[in-house]
Amino acid sequence: MADRSHKIPLFSRYLEGGLSLTERQAVEVHFRVCAVCRQELTWLCQTVDALQELPLETTPVDFMEKLNRRIEREAEPRRLQHPEVRSHPLAVAGNAVPDALPPPSRLGEPLRAILTPWVHHWWRSLCFPLYTKVPIYTGAVVLGLATLLLRASPEKAKATPAPPAPSPLVLSGPMSQGVAGVAGETNQPVDIAVSTTGKLAAPVASLAPPTNTPSVVEALAWRVSGSEPVALCEQVKALAGRMAGVVIVKEEELLLLISLPTRGLSTLRQELTKLGEVSLSEADAAPNAPTTLLQVTFVRQPPIFPPAPERLPSRS
Repeated sequence: MADRSHKIPLFSRYLEGGLSLTERQAVEVHFRVCAVCRQELTWLCQTVDALQELPLETTPVDFMEKLNRRIEREAEPRRLQHPEVRSHPLAVAGNAVPDALPPPSRLGEPLRAILTPWVHHWWRSLCFPLYTKVPIYTGAVVLGLATLLLRASPEKAKATPAPPAPSPLVLSGPMSQGVAGVAGETNQPVDIAVSTTGKLAAPVASLAPPTNTPSVVEALAWRVSGSEPVALCEQVKALAGRMAGVVIVKEEELLLLISLPTRGLSTLRQELTKLGEVSLSEADAAPNAPTTLLQVTFVRQPPIFPPAPERLPSRS
């Protein structure tokens, strides 16, 4: 399952309960031996849950198209830098699962043509029924969108260690002993954790932001529109306000100058670097000075689309 354009429709059909018994068992066997696909399935579940929180009445009509382009732009460098990160092939008794994936002859077609009919079914359960107007087809949605959600979340401002290792994915069982193992693995009965009837695992509730900080949905909207420095600035100000002795000396559109006790400098730097899109530099200070000036610069991401030209009033 190294081709991501194959995995997305297959994963979505698995979560929606659209696979046959043989196909579902083969996918579950594959998840037991492939950590890459287990992680991508977890991200996909988080992605769907997060998108379910998007309020349709306040979401621009072109939001999903902008999001697709943002995902593609951010995912391409990652694919070029890490081409070796590939998953195990999906097989049952040495044979590919029949009819589980689009035919190989179609792989050269645009992703829109390949994925649109599959993805339409996937998004049908969401509270965001724009698929009839805006095709959702990007092949980077699993890695790209979930990465954006997690990176944009204000929860990153909390003191947390390095990202945890992927948690084991517990699958349905007991599985049929007639399904052959993959890579020498034997099949054992396992408990259910990922439903195949529409109830998605790994909800984004764990990413709920603390009080007085932007929500995950707001952060995602900022990230897509390219105006995230505003959001980052508010996050930094909220973080600084919770620390004793911290004073914001200067504030500009893309810059904050913060005065803080020197003893708390390392703690604040550690928290700020988790935001991922801020640049930190210390101002000159006397040795052993009780306070230090820290300059925080926010990285501006270019907008995806240029501003739309204003429409002239139509002549009657």
